[in-house]
Amino acid sequence: MNSNICVVIDVMVEYINPEVDSREKFSNQFLTNEEIEQEMRKKNVQEICRKNLISQKQATVNPQQFTDILVDDKHKLLYCSVPKVACTNWKRILYILSVKNNSTNPVNINASFVHSTDFTKHVRLLSSYSVSEISNKLENYFKIMFVREPLERLLSAYRNKFTMPYNRYFHKRYGRKIVKMFRKNPNQTSLAEGNDVQFKEFVQYVLNPKEPLNQHWKQYYKLCHPCIVNYDIIGKYETLYRDSIYALQRAGISHKVTFPTSAYHHRKTSDLALEIYRQLPEETIHKLWQLYSVDYTMFGYSYPDYHSTGQTI
Repeated sequence: MNSNICVVIDVMVEYINPEVDSREKFSNQFLTNEEIEQEMRKKNVQEICRKNLISQKQATVNPQQFTDILVDDKHKLLYCSVPKVACTNWKRILYILSVKNNSTNPVNINASFVHSTDFTKHVRLLSSYSVSEISNKLENYFKIMFVREPLERLLSAYRNKFTMPYNRYFHKRYGRKIVKMFRKNPNQTSLAEGNDVQFKEFVQYVLNPKEPLNQHWKQYYKLCHPCIVNYDIIGKYETLYRDSIYALQRAGISHKVTFPTSAYHHRKTSDLALEIYRQLPEETIHKLWQLYSVDYTMFGYSYPDYHSTGQTI
C-alpha cells in the first residue's frame, strides 16, 4: 500500500442550522466517497471484534483502558492519540479547541508542548473521568482515531526515538537495555548511553518484550480499544489530509481549526521501509506480522511481504 499523502481536495460544504444539528452536512461526490470508505472501515473493525468475541455491548468500562484518549468537552469530541500517526497535529487541534486561542492553525502551537505534562492540564484524558462520565462520553461524543501501516509506524518510532540525539529519555530508558540484551560484546559507551541502537536490535526487543510495549510501538487495538469504542472516524495516515478534512467537517469544527499540510524535509519512512525491512530475515518479518496481526486485519492492511519483487506499503 502506498503511503503518499493525498493532494488538497476542494470540498463544498453546506452548513446546517446549528439549532437543528451541531454537525455539518456535505454535498457532492466527496461526501459519498468518504462515507462509503468510513462505513467499510468500521464494518471491518466490527467484524474482527465479532470474530474475537468482543463487542461494544458486552465490554465493561475500565477507566485505565482510556489513558490514550483525549477529551474536548466543549465540542463533545474524543480523539485517540496514536504516536507516529500525526498525533502531534491532532493534539494541537484539541488544544486550540479546548483553550481560548486566537489561532486556527495548529502549526502555531509548539510541538514539544503537546507532548508535555502541561498539555493534560488543558486537555483531559478520558481515563480521568468517572465510570459513568466515561460511559456517557463514549455513547454521545464524536470519536476519532487514526492508524497507519503497522511496520511503517514501527520504523518511524525507531527513527524518532533512537536515532535522534535529543531523545535521551528513550536512549536511557530503552536503548541501554536493548544494547545489553541483544548486542554481542557491546562497548562501555553504548552500554552507558544507549544512543546507537540498531534497528535489528530494536526489532528483537519488540519481539521479546520483558515489559508492556511502549505506546509508540503498542498495537492500535490496545491503545484505542476499537471493540469498545465505536469510532465515528477511522482515519489512515496513507490518506491523512483527506481523512482529516473529512473528520473536521463531520465533527462540525472545520470553521474553527484547519489541518496543516505536511512538508517533508527528510526522507520519508515510507520510502525507507522497503529498503530497511528487506535486510531482515523473512522469519523476523513474519514474527512482526504476528505481533501486529490484529491491527493488520482489523484496519485492512496487507501482509508485509517485503521480500517479494515490487512490494511497497
